[in-house]
Amino acid sequence: MKSTNFETMRFVRRLLLLLFMICTSFLFSQDGDGTGDKKPKDPDSRKEMRKKDKKKWKAQRKLEKDQKKAVKRHHKRIQTKKTRKRMKKNKRKAQRNHEHKGEFFLKKWFTKKKKT
Repeated sequence: MKSTNFETMRFVRRLLLLLFMICTSFLFSQDGDGTGDKKPKDPDSRKEMRKKDKKKWKAQRKLEKDQKKAVKRHHKRIQTKKTRKRMKKNKRKAQRNHEHKGEFFLKKWFTKKKKT
């Protein structure tokens, strides 16, 4: 009985030792530091990547601004001179209202009031 018990203990120890060795080999076979970062390690390359991204973003932003300006120019160009004057007047009036300023007092005095 003692021999079977001794052999079983020996078998269990060998099995545990084998499992321990397998587990540690998996831990040390990882690439890098094991954090899973796939970013470049070199600080210079990260800086270059940031510069490229920034340049790309600026170009995209400039393109969008130019497109908006082109649409605005086209919209203004297709209006008649009278319409452009009215648009300008309304824009000034809207800015004045936005700034919470009233009209010039003489202008208020001498404009005809609308009948409601």
